[in-house]
Amino acid sequence: MKARVNGALSLRGGAVPTPPAPLNDEDYLLAGIEAELRRRGLLGQRADLAYLVKQNANFGARSAEVRAGLINCGAVNATERAALGLLAARALAAYLERGHVPVAPTTLLNNVAKVPVAIDASFPGYLEAGLLSFCWRK
Repeated sequence: MKARVNGALSLRGGAVPTPPAPLNDEDYLLAGIEAELRRRGLLGQRADLAYLVKQNANFGARSAEVRAGLINCGAVNATERAALGLLAARALAAYLERGHVPVAPTTLLNNVAKVPVAIDASFPGYLEAGLLSFCWRK
């Protein structure tokens, strides 16, 4: 009976999808981008970004550069890095929207180098002062 109810809810869109597993434990930005795309309904429940990341050869290098620049913001454990990735993805999406750029999987992946600028636009001065961790800590 439970399987029928869950199946019926998923057909009607009423069931809450389970959160996806991160594609790469080290790349918390990619996990944040994936979560933001799912939140906006731009990435299907079973779809993943692995195919798009493989096509975008520069994403890994640009993401690593951005993560190296964000190292001083206070994200020490995996949970805090995941929160930082989500915060960065939401800031990037908002930054692109303010510039009238449509938010899509490819645009977020292509513009990952703009994450520090996007964070600074959303939280002015926090990144430079090393206070960004106050945005997700209580």
